[in-house]
Amino acid sequence: MRNRPRPLPLPERYAYTLVFRPLRWLRNMVVLSVSAFVMMAPGALSASSSNVPPMPPRQEDPSVLAHRAEVARVYAAIRPRMTKSDDDEALRVAEAIVSESRSARYDPLFVMAIIDCESGWDIEAVSPTGARGLMQIIPGTWKRYRWSERRMFDPVENVRVGVRLLGQLRDDGFRRPETILLAYNQGPVVALDVYKNGADMPTEGASYVPAVMDRYRKLLRDDGRNPRDARSLFAWGFPDRNRGGDGQKKAGALSGGGAAATLLASDIPSHDYNPWPR
Repeated sequence: MRNRPRPLPLPERYAYTLVFRPLRWLRNMVVLSVSAFVMMAPGALSASSSNVPPMPPRQEDPSVLAHRAEVARVYAAIRPRMTKSDDDEALRVAEAIVSESRSARYDPLFVMAIIDCESGWDIEAVSPTGARGLMQIIPGTWKRYRWSERRMFDPVENVRVGVRLLGQLRDDGFRRPETILLAYNQGPVVALDVYKNGADMPTEGASYVPAVMDRYRKLLRDDGRNPRDARSLFAWGFPDRNRGGDGQKKAGALSGGGAAATLLASDIPSHDYNPWPR
């Protein structure tokens, strides 16, 4: 059997608990305080760290900073209009507008003008024809990009589908904002029939196109850009073309300012439009 140390007598135990333990705690506190004071003194580490180069300040990617600034501007513009959404949902919508617009090579303000005229930023908007959500997507169009219709009223998903539809129209040959807007609102077949075959402009389209362009010009003005350059600012990546010469035809007064929009043959698809994505 191992010999256990004899316990201290009761008086000595009390003396250790009441005297020596507090003294040891006080000694440790004094040592820590002096060490901290020495470490924080000016030049305390200069001798040991003189050969260590200072770390450069972290620099953010300029493109990331520009993206954040643009999302903040879009959020500030749409937050008062989205009365049925909280701050987090409005921020996600602003992020979706900027990201999807950049991917589709559109100006985010152009997409905002479309949403303003389509739904007035009502995430639960439903048209008489069954179009739903912020960008008023009809179920048939939604099924080309999403399997289920259950998320048609999700504002982020609705914006993503709507902007991708705009990108699909551009990829299929629509170039001018008037043709893109009419194809988005009335359908590509109607837009081709109007601009290519000279059919009468639908009543809704005749009011919708200038309304969106007027709203887009106002957003450009509020953003500090020239609203007269709306036709050249609404999208990027379109080839530069000479607007003069032969082969032009009038599209009617659609610009909202009374001027007739001049279209080239390359401004609209030259082939029979295929409504399904390739």
